[in-house]
Amino acid sequence: MYGCEAWSQKKDDDKRIEAAEMWFYRRILRVKWTDKRTDESVRKELKTERTLLNLINARKLKYVGHALRNHRTSLCKSQDRAGWQQRVRSSIATANTASGDADSSLLVVVVVVVVVVVVVVVVVMVVVVVVVVGLVVVIVAVSLLLVLLLY
Repeated sequence: MYGCEAWSQKKDDDKRIEAAEMWFYRRILRVKWTDKRTDESVRKELKTERTLLNLINARKLKYVGHALRNHRTSLCKSQDRAGWQQRVRSSIATANTASGDADSSLLVVVVVVVVVVVVVVVVVMVVVVVVVVGLVVVIVAVSLLLVLLLY
């Protein structure tokens, strides 16, 4: 996603981004490629919608706003002005219709990642406690043996 503000996207690129996003969702759920699951069922289980394209468009629009406020920036040096304006208008229309979906599904992904991290930390802590308890038991047993041998 780094530098997506400057990407020139085509329909084929949009399809690849959507495919990658679905691959990410399937990896989160550990769905194998041989499983016969529709994209819709995967998104429904995660309670999310497709968000990467909306996020990219939002970042592009944010950059456009920055560039328009900055008098030293020219957005139309290498592109035809009419085509550029049309793409900006379509991006604005897309962003207005889907601005809420990107935030909620991004939140779901963040929550899933946080839950996985917490589970891993808890498992590591349990292993450490078991090892420490085992060492304490060994130390107590050795101490008792030494006490018995010395008396």
